[in-house]
Amino acid sequence: MPKLVTATAFKTVPDRGTIELVKWIALTAMVIDHVGELLLDQGKFSPAYHVGRIAFPLFAFVLGFKLSTKTNVAEPASLRTVKRLFVWALISFLPFYAVTGRLWPPNIFFTLGLGALACWVQIAALLPWRRWLAYFAIFLASFGCDYFAPGVFLVFSICAMYRRPSVQAFGASLLCSVVLAFANWSPWTLMAIPIAALAHGVSLNVPRLKWFFYASYPLHLVAIALLAGLRPLK
Repeated sequence: MPKLVTATAFKTVPDRGTIELVKWIALTAMVIDHVGELLLDQGKFSPAYHVGRIAFPLFAFVLGFKLSTKTNVAEPASLRTVKRLFVWALISFLPFYAVTGRLWPPNIFFTLGLGALACWVQIAALLPWRRWLAYFAIFLASFGCDYFAPGVFLVFSICAMYRRPSVQAFGASLLCSVVLAFANWSPWTLMAIPIAALAHGVSLNVPRLKWFFYASYPLHLVAIALLAGLRPLK
């Protein structure tokens, strides 16, 4: 069992172990959403759907925070994260298609990958015009992803907020979250905000499982597809 330590005040940045718990909350919300929609045939705006709206903002929060610590442009750690997300996006392509039957918008890894790419562009050694051209290209590409531009730039704004705290970065994160809530037609999207805020107030010793959260996405889609195939025909 993880050990809970109550903080005397909110910390500037959350502890790594607490971030791992946020990932578990996001993963659980996502699985509930997918099981409800893809296995139990629950319609849009079902309770499972609303719970699932918490998942992406929390994944964006975790990714943005983690990328904010990779500020050394000589160290390609941020770029490795970008490549890793796109590799897992391709790995998840067939399971995603098998269970949803759709090619567009693609799976969530593409959205997170574009968000991570925007975070890397922020610290890359680029001329200003090339940096803004890269942002514009990412903006255009975001319209081919799930959650579109608000999802991509939520990752970016959270990363910017932790790299160099400012009212502008904080406001951009809130704006992206509100736009997502309207796009989803679900106020539950905004529940990610207090969860992320509470991550600053407690310390949890939750172990890190490096590859589990990457692999859990395609694996849970495969499991849902197999279970759906075992259901008797109506």
